[in-house]
Amino acid sequence: MVKRRRVQVILACIVIPLLLATLVGLFALWPKDTSKVRSLPIIGADSSVAEGTVSDLHVAKCKPKELSHIDDSVLGTPELADKKRVLGLAPGADLTGDSLRESIIQDLGTDAASISLLRFAVCAKVTKGEGRGQVMPVSVPREVLANGISVGDRIQMIYNPSSRAQGTAYHFWDFKRGYEVGFLAFLYVALVLAVARLKGGAALVGLLGSVGVIGVFTVPSLLDAHSPLLVAIVSASAMMFISVYLAHGISIRTTTALLGTFAGLVITFLLAAWGVSASNLTGASEEITLGLVAELRGLSLQQILLAGMVVAGLGALNDVTITQASSVWELHAANPRMSRRAIWVSAMRIGSDHIASTVYTLAFAFVGAGLPLIMYAFMTDRPALDTLLSASIAEEVVRTLVASIGLIASIPLTTAVGAALVHVAPRKAETQELA
Repeated sequence: MVKRRRVQVILACIVIPLLLATLVGLFALWPKDTSKVRSLPIIGADSSVAEGTVSDLHVAKCKPKELSHIDDSVLGTPELADKKRVLGLAPGADLTGDSLRESIIQDLGTDAASISLLRFAVCAKVTKGEGRGQVMPVSVPREVLANGISVGDRIQMIYNPSSRAQGTAYHFWDFKRGYEVGFLAFLYVALVLAVARLKGGAALVGLLGSVGVIGVFTVPSLLDAHSPLLVAIVSASAMMFISVYLAHGISIRTTTALLGTFAGLVITFLLAAWGVSASNLTGASEEITLGLVAELRGLSLQQILLAGMVVAGLGALNDVTITQASSVWELHAANPRMSRRAIWVSAMRIGSDHIASTVYTLAFAFVGAGLPLIMYAFMTDRPALDTLLSASIAEEVVRTLVASIGLIASIPLTTAVGAALVHVAPRKAETQELA
């Protein structure tokens, strides 16, 4: 009992300063100017967002009734007539006069380029926004048409009146995915609660807390021109405290995992800092990052890249350290007479398997997320090694390597601390709080 109390005090003397430093960092780096959040307009001042449901894949099926009386011989070929009839005129317009017909022809012209928006278009019933209740043509990018837009799909559109003379004022923006993603989220939460029960629920709360840190602190603080490195370190520390202690409770076992995660995070940061600098990775390999520089003067893309590497390694680190600490405590619970060395050896066998599987996970995650990039890189006429070490791919390679090294190093460290402490904090006392 005395030994366990002493260990609690020692761990508290390590963890409490880390927690206080995290709180101080949050206070010092808390975003004071949030004006840049949602500051970039997506659509023009004369445009608006509408929603609809695809009703037909053939644009000729949704020509407005108001133009049905215009003769094809006036508008040109039948193909052009179908496209030109989708001009959005007022419902009460007189369409029988020759003067109106001539004005329509003059506005549209007879050049197919002037109505090119309808070369790739579908019909959609507008369910929200300008023109609600009407079935209107919607211009759709060719790549979207080629990759599976279907009747019944719910879509978001940009309504731009100035493009009406080109055939339609409605332009595909994105699909509506709320129901589908919501179903997957519900299924995920239900399975977590069914299998892990209270611990699963606590883990979900920890996940929400960590996501809240990113949304409320990390990104706004970066937009407020604070140091990306400091923001990343403070954010990672805050997320560790939230996810570990909320999901697993405050105990010597979870504190062991927390310390192992901190150690791995420090190793990851140091290696990432060296790797980014030594490999001359600039972080400017993507078009969107160049857009950030244009909007945020003085932003260091290299530091953003480094900060991203630190945060990216956190999830895998937390996973292996918690699992490794649990392995140590479970081994001791199964055989309380096992020596520290025997526990270390047995737990490291488990850790070796975990290292292999997690390294695969990190590598496959990169390949899966970057598959289009890898395919494009392989199409270029360039030596294989040069392709692998090109800026955009090298960033991901370095990210995977430093995260893997930090992960591998954290396993023996966590195991060693756990083996040293498990005898003074057996499994039946693992939920007792730190002093």
